[in-house]
Amino acid sequence: MPAMRLNAAAVFCLLAGSLSAAPTVKRLLVLNPVNEGAQADFAYIGPSLAEAIRNTLAESYFFLHPPEEAIGETQSGNLIQDEDMHTKSAALQMGEWLRQDLVLNGRYAVGNNRLRLNLSLYEMETGRMLVNFKTEAPLSAKMFDMFNKIAAELGTKMSEALPSQQALAASG
Repeated sequence: MPAMRLNAAAVFCLLAGSLSAAPTVKRLLVLNPVNEGAQADFAYIGPSLAEAIRNTLAESYFFLHPPEEAIGETQSGNLIQDEDMHTKSAALQMGEWLRQDLVLNGRYAVGNNRLRLNLSLYEMETGRMLVNFKTEAPLSAKMFDMFNKIAAELGTKMSEALPSQQALAASG
């Protein structure tokens, strides 16, 4: 009998060890970047860029994102203004209320026919900024291709925070 208990304990330890080494699915909230210039002509950039980021990241990484309706209801229900969504405090509050592991927020400005972008990724558990991503790119007819390229570059920088599709598939 004691040998069986020892074997059961050894099997449990092995299973627990392998489970803790397996990648875990993260809950990632991607907030629309805020238009710093408040130019109505460029208001589409924030939502379009956020969608491109979510879609591009989903090609390589596995994460859960809350529904857009829940984000909007949480924001309005807690009186967070659109122009404040780029701040760390708004990101952390939204992440807390929506029970997320990671929050990506930021802002952009358009000037001299160029897009300047500054995005931050926060870890909810510690409140620490994991990634600060800054880039500048020309505005052009191929803007949506540029959004996908920005999202791919951001994904490379976020790779330590998000489990890859392959890692999750390999872990079962």
